[in-house]
Amino acid sequence: MVASITAGNFAILFVFLFSGFIIKQPSMPGWLKWVFWLSPLTYGEIGLSLNEFLAPRWKKMLATSNTIGEETLESRGLDFPGFHYWISLGSLFGFTIVFNVGFVLALSYLKSPGSFRAIISFEKLTQMQGSEGSQDSAYMVKKSKFPKDNVGPRKG
Repeated sequence: MVASITAGNFAILFVFLFSGFIIKQPSMPGWLKWVFWLSPLTYGEIGLSLNEFLAPRWKKMLATSNTIGEETLESRGLDFPGFHYWISLGSLFGFTIVFNVGFVLALSYLKSPGSFRAIISFEKLTQMQGSEGSQDSAYMVKKSKFPKDNVGPRKG
C-alpha cells in the first residue's frame, strides 16, 4: 500500500511538473519538451486556455497589435493556434479511452498480490474450520453468527 501511494504521488508530481503549470513549455530544456506532450493535463490546459482567451470578450487590442487574450496566452507559453482546441479535445478523449481500457485489462488479467477475500461463503468457512477441529466448531460458528435466533422461543 505504501508503494502504491508513493507511485501515485510521483505520477501526480510528474503530471503537474511537466504539464505547463509549474514549468512553462518554452522554459523547458530541449531534451525535455517531449514530456510536455505526454501529460494529459497539458491538453486540458491548452483546450481550456484557448477556449477562454480566444473568446470575443478578450479581443480588445493592445498597443502591441495583439489582443489581451493573445498576450495572456503568450505570457504563459500557450500561444497555439485556435485549432489546437480540437486537438486537445480529441487527445483528452483518447487518454480517457486508453486509461479505461488499461484499467479494465489490469482488473481482468492481473491477480491480487495476496489471498485476501472480502467475502467468504458460509460453506467455505465451515470447511476451513472443519479441517481445524471437529464438526462442533462449525456449529459454534453457525450458532454465533445469528445470536438473536439462538436465544430460544419468545413468549407473548
